[in-house]
Amino acid sequence: MKRGCSMEWFIIETHADEYPRWTQKVTMSGSLYKLYFSWNERQEIWQLSISDSDDNLLLGGLCLVHEIDLLSKYRVSVPKLPVGMLIVMDKMSDLSTAVITRDNFGSRFLLGYFDFGEA
Repeated sequence: MKRGCSMEWFIIETHADEYPRWTQKVTMSGSLYKLYFSWNERQEIWQLSISDSDDNLLLGGLCLVHEIDLLSKYRVSVPKLPVGMLIVMDKMSDLSTAVITRDNFGSRFLLGYFDFGEA
């Protein structure tokens, strides 16, 4: 049987237009995670914390930046993280104005999850 590569991807719904903080459950790479989003007023950044389904904190206070895999540098030290890529994407693709703010996360900037599993 020939094995290939399949890709699963989806946009993670955000509630930034309604709340400066919220929690949601998301299934990534077949496992359930809890995502905690919060707007840091002093630093003017969105932060993300990730827990497993048993509320064990895996990552805390991760600053959301765009166009990089947010999880890549933590995978070795935190093996329970999802294996896919968690990326904030800019719908406008305009680097000159690409700043994630309190008002544009969820509209201009979207959080996507990409899982490159084997088929």
